[in-house]
Amino acid sequence: MKLSIIVAILDSHEIVRRQLLHLKKLEIPDDVEIIFMDDGSDPPLEAPDHGLKNFAIHPTGDERPWSWPAARNRAVELARGEHLFFTDIDYILTEEAIREAWAFDGDYMRFTRELAVLDENGDVLQEMVILTAWGCVRRSIDVGMHRCTFAIRKELFLEVGGYDESLIERTHPHYAERNFYNRCMRFLADRKAKFSNVIPRVYIFPNGKFCGARDYNPFGLFHNLVRGGDTMKSNIQRRRDRERRRKGLTNKHKRVRRRLMREGKIMTNKQKRRYWEGTLEKA
Repeated sequence: MKLSIIVAILDSHEIVRRQLLHLKKLEIPDDVEIIFMDDGSDPPLEAPDHGLKNFAIHPTGDERPWSWPAARNRAVELARGEHLFFTDIDYILTEEAIREAWAFDGDYMRFTRELAVLDENGDVLQEMVILTAWGCVRRSIDVGMHRCTFAIRKELFLEVGGYDESLIERTHPHYAERNFYNRCMRFLADRKAKFSNVIPRVYIFPNGKFCGARDYNPFGLFHNLVRGGDTMKSNIQRRRDRERRRKGLTNKHKRVRRRLMREGKIMTNKQKRRYWEGTLEKA
């Protein structure tokens, strides 16, 4: 097997259905396998009529919040490919990206991204009016690269040590991702690894930062990154929480200041001016 495509998934059942319809329309080489890791979806993911060659869904059985690092590590244990192509369920793979990763004989490949959605038939749509309906606030569909989607030689992934599963319980899901990326880049630099000169294109659904302060899951087709309470919070939620805390501290400070003024323990602004003008003695 030349290439293993690995996707860790939590819920997002309708998106999984659309992704499978899309993948069936691509001409994928015979020695490419596709592994969907079901990271505790409720109900479990199923695809009895997927019609894809070398495709399988494997449950992780892990109920910890946001345990995709463990899902990716389990997938590597199952993978038969010489190279691993990691991506997420909100990414839409292109035939170009799959074939470039399949033909790649180096160590590490990056991918650039464009905004797009999949309709009910698994077709790729990029019209701005459609992206806006999905909550997108960007004016350009080109959104550059991201470290969560990449291809790597399997033996190198294992030498790096895979994802650090002790970071799964951390508040923000990108801790494990950033940790692996930094370790991987240092390791590849020391080994003088061969990076790809080609940066193929993939698509990504508009969500998260691409939607500003809007609801970035307007149709409820993705999971909301929360499982087991409010362990995970979106960037928008965190900003709102910080603003509430800031306002709360400010209001508390004002209340305490007014009380101390009434008790005569501190001077009012008017009393301060009179003091510095020499018309009021300091108590």
